[in-house]
Amino acid sequence: MRERLPNNGRNAVAGVRSTDSYQAPEATGAAADLARLQRSAGNRAAGSTVAREAPTRAENIAALKAEVAAAQSDPSKWKDVAVRLNGFAASDMNNAVAYIPSDRLQVARTAIEVHLSGWPGQAAILTALDGRARSKKVPVRPTGSAVWAAYSQIGYNVWSGKDQVNNVWEFIGGSIGRK
Repeated sequence: MRERLPNNGRNAVAGVRSTDSYQAPEATGAAADLARLQRSAGNRAAGSTVAREAPTRAENIAALKAEVAAAQSDPSKWKDVAVRLNGFAASDMNNAVAYIPSDRLQVARTAIEVHLSGWPGQAAILTALDGRARSKKVPVRPTGSAVWAAYSQIGYNVWSGKDQVNNVWEFIGGSIGRK
């Protein structure tokens, strides 16, 4: 059995405090931030912080308009426009890209290719933006890196050798060069 040391709250086992005076080490991360908020502001404030809803369509459009306006004077802000477009539903993308001025479609396309590379919504955004460019008769083209990324899948360095000469067309889906 353990014996208590007088007046200091320690057990006879060296370095172990009784449970009434023990404090766990400070936690870190999002859960710890939420726990600190809950302790300082209460459950209601913590709950409302966590339960924030996604912005409405009207809020997204207002933010997109403001970000497009900012991007016209500061080209580094086109990243914000690209990320904001990613917040729209695919079914609403044609309406969203309509807020980009025709003379800025190329710079917007480049920002989407660079900053949303690999994002699931990128293809829908580019499709809508390219459609708007065609309807406005504005020439836009992919960046050189996007062209290279597409070509690198079908280049001669990938499909080399007599046995693979027609495999590239099966991969692409065309029939040019077949015998």
